[in-house]
Amino acid sequence: MGLYGNLDTMSVPELFGWVNSGRKSGTLEVEREKIIKRIMFRKGRVVGCSSNEPATLLGQFLLSRGKITRQILSDAMRRHGKSGASLGHTLIEMGAISLEDQDAFVANKIEETIFGLFDWGDAVFRFYADALPDPNTLEVDLEIREILERGVQRRDEQQRSREAITDPGIVLGRTGGSEPRELEGHLAARRIYELIDGKKTVAEILLHSHAPEFLVTKFLSVLLQAHVVEILHLPAEQQPQPHPTQQDAPTAPAAEPVEVPEVVELVVEPAADDISESVELVFDSVSDGAPDISELANHPPAEAETDEPDLDMQQFEPEIESLMAAAAHVEEEVVFDVPRAPAPQDSRELQEEINVALQLMSSGQPEAALELLNAMAIAHPGDISLGKLVGNAERDYRQQMLAGELQASKIPTRTQVADSNLDEKMTADESFLLEQIDGSTDIQALLWVTPIRDVEVLKTLSRLLRKGWIEVRQAA
Repeated sequence: MGLYGNLDTMSVPELFGWVNSGRKSGTLEVEREKIIKRIMFRKGRVVGCSSNEPATLLGQFLLSRGKITRQILSDAMRRHGKSGASLGHTLIEMGAISLEDQDAFVANKIEETIFGLFDWGDAVFRFYADALPDPNTLEVDLEIREILERGVQRRDEQQRSREAITDPGIVLGRTGGSEPRELEGHLAARRIYELIDGKKTVAEILLHSHAPEFLVTKFLSVLLQAHVVEILHLPAEQQPQPHPTQQDAPTAPAAEPVEVPEVVELVVEPAADDISESVELVFDSVSDGAPDISELANHPPAEAETDEPDLDMQQFEPEIESLMAAAAHVEEEVVFDVPRAPAPQDSRELQEEINVALQLMSSGQPEAALELLNAMAIAHPGDISLGKLVGNAERDYRQQMLAGELQASKIPTRTQVADSNLDEKMTADESFLLEQIDGSTDIQALLWVTPIRDVEVLKTLSRLLRKGWIEVRQAA
């Protein structure tokens, strides 16, 4: 491995520039919170990509567009498991989707896997000189300059969205006006709009929509800027604080709804007539007429779909040229934020921690081993063996839970304890899963239809079970 570290010290544009300057071949692996994206290069060109991000999986893509229901996805997954055919082929055979739907998914997967990397900041990366075997690889053929231009553009758009949607704990409500007529024909947009109920947080809307974060936050920021929705509640850490000179003065109770932060008001607001265009721009790439792979791979950036009208890509040229020049001077063998050669004492401590984790796994405590290994993997992002151990611990934990209290065939049901504690603060995962539990969906189906990694779903269900908020029973 020639390069590894953290995106805080070498950004995604710099990494792509480094690959381009050396015309390198290999695999760039970027990981954030167990979400892994892989970009394959051949002589400086991008030739493949893959991702385990739930929002980029076929089932979640189709759910977010209203193409299929949870029940159809569950049925297709059961058939897929028995026949061994791909999920896409199974759904087509069932008559649930068309070939065009599958092509739209592939284009969206490429878009989110490659260009979505520019949204990431706190993540670790590893560059392998050899291609990593990955059966889920999608083949593409893209120039790095094209990726840099579109990626830098997307990064700036995401930054603007985050200036409006400043925290996933924000609660949005509709302002009371009539439903924007522009939502007609945009199933994904309508789905997100209907999820804005004055109760759900942005994080919960993201889960319920089954859509990528970039798409959801960009659309919500458009609605916010157009006064179609407003902020009803801010997380405690973002509540306005009294001025130091006013701390001793009596304060009146906070009025509801909480005012929109000033940063939102600073964003240029579109005129009422521009809402339609804004909705079109946000959802153009996910409409029923999404481009196929050949269009995505071969069209120059100026002809590709973008999120801004008449965008002059020359504005990004100085930054891209700077990135290219800086990347040309990066050494072949370099490590960022990680010691090149750990001291003997550090190596002994690391080995001792690994031994403890292995003992926990062998004694049937994979969850405890997983917590320890996760912390170690964060501290040592370039250690391949740690990554494999984390994967083994997750596998053991998954097997233990599905063979024990959370058997795949069991059906979870809500309890009166859960219904009487609706005002208790819950995580977005807990709130989402509680709403999915309907007394007829088994645990395996929940794992299939939930836009959360299966290990995290099992952890959350186990936590709800210990709280007494759910019970599990055998199917009749």
